[in-house]
Amino acid sequence: MGNFLNGQGKTQITMKLALLTLGLGSLLGWILIPQFGVVGLIATNLIAGFPSLFMCLWWIRKHFGATIDWESSAKIFLASGIAAVVTYLLLSQLNYNYWIELITGGVSFLGVYLVIAPLIRAVNKKDVRRLRKMLSGLGPLSYVFNIPLKIMEKLLEVFEF
Repeated sequence: MGNFLNGQGKTQITMKLALLTLGLGSLLGWILIPQFGVVGLIATNLIAGFPSLFMCLWWIRKHFGATIDWESSAKIFLASGIAAVVTYLLLSQLNYNYWIELITGGVSFLGVYLVIAPLIRAVNKKDVRRLRKMLSGLGPLSYVFNIPLKIMEKLLEVFEF
């Protein structure tokens, strides 16, 4: 949203929201980090941005009439959450080197997400076509990205309602 506002010349709003996040983050960090360490830092980073996020959403809607597609966002969040839980459960059973767990976790998350996203209609055929078109400019890498896109297309065809 910051890029959107900056692109519209509303850099003052972006700065005010950044200052709000900085102030709240500093206050929360001062309270939470000494007491909870890294967990306090993570909590501070997560919590400090919420007021700015909601104010920015409100401001954009009020002045530009634009809003988030809440239904699609919820579906994407659900697909990501399911993939994250499955990946966590898998990795909690492993005890390998960190780099092996990183690769295993990445492949696991991607695999589960590629199956779940089309099943719950977080993506549709139009989305897949748009992604393919955007990624076609990557030259030889576009073939690598076409593999998961083809899987998603097939799942959308098989489970079409």
